[in-house]
Amino acid sequence: MTLTIAPAGIGWEASYNYNQKPAWESPEPAEADYSDELTYFPRNEDHIPDWFREELKGVKTPSQKQQVGRRT
Repeated sequence: MTLTIAPAGIGWEASYNYNQKPAWESPEPAEADYSDELTYFPRNEDHIPDWFREELKGVKTPSQKQQVGRRT
């Protein structure tokens, strides 16, 4: 995210780059944290960036867990 603030209270602008993996300032989230994010903030598969999907390899997403539950 880039936040630009204009002087003298003229305004501000925020821009986001959803396609590039963030540069974490704190320790990088664990694999399970990415799955938890989708549990708390669900989104359509079309709205999951490739870099996020890479982090989910080997971890079941909430929608995948539901599909497994339906088969049993």
